[in-house]
Amino acid sequence: MPDVIPLQGAQSDGRPCQLHPQSMCPAFGALRVLTRIEGCHPVMATDAGCLYGLTFVTHFYGARKSILAPALGTAELMSGEIVEGTRAAIDTAAQEPGCRLVPVVSLCVAETAGLPEEMLPKRVGDADVILVRVPAYAVHSHPEAKDIALAALLRRLGDRDGIPAEKTLVLLGEVFPADPLAIDAVLRRMGVEATIVLPGRSIGDLRRAARAGAVAPLHPFYRESVDLFRKWDMPVVGGAPVGISGTYAWLKSVGALLNLDPDLVEQVAGEERAKAQGLVQSMPLQGRVLVSGYEGSELAYARLLIEAG
Repeated sequence: MPDVIPLQGAQSDGRPCQLHPQSMCPAFGALRVLTRIEGCHPVMATDAGCLYGLTFVTHFYGARKSILAPALGTAELMSGEIVEGTRAAIDTAAQEPGCRLVPVVSLCVAETAGLPEEMLPKRVGDADVILVRVPAYAVHSHPEAKDIALAALLRRLGDRDGIPAEKTLVLLGEVFPADPLAIDAVLRRMGVEATIVLPGRSIGDLRRAARAGAVAPLHPFYRESVDLFRKWDMPVVGGAPVGISGTYAWLKSVGALLNLDPDLVEQVAGEERAKAQGLVQSMPLQGRVLVSGYEGSELAYARLLIEAG
């Protein structure tokens, strides 16, 4: 066997590179959602390599809190100390000042070796403990991991026993920071009393979301979360507030599902459609545009581009 393996030899026939680019571990999507929640201190059940990589990237994207993890090496795996180590990390996380939530993010190593949920505490001190299973061999993209994490939190924290908020809409899916404010302003003109944006920063929003009047998924990947809302008999708004026809239809659907004044809804929806129409007509486009994305929002933008010419 030669000491040096030439990597360029396979490409000498002029064919393009046969290597396939790899995205990073999809669990990063779950960590982005979890580290933003105030009062939440995540624990990762994984090996040292995954812990290092995911912690580095999570802090690169602005996480301002520690991610705790048990030391899981070959010795710990062989001796079956995953549960004991994870429980110790949970106890440490729960002692953080203001901690009210400890999500346990279980990755490939812990899932393969076995991490029984019934052997983890449900609560430590003032903190709820919630297991979030996102092994890369079963979860294939960041938005799917976000969906799994959010559904796990809602399943445990969603409060169905309080007073229903029939004129409240849940906006489901990450968008640009100013978008929820703009959407909320339009919805309030129609008679919507409040909006809840998920994933978000507030544990209270997770509890209140279960009592909202309807949910509007702005991304198609939140399937597990949407299924949970459907089990709660909550109506689901289709589409997204993007473009001329899309914005009008979305606002009309929200008004119908929340039982808002139809005349007021028609007035506001018509005004927004006219604004979008005027903006598109002021900047007509020609040609072809290649639209790429991975969370599904690219479909709405492609429709907007078609409307713009």
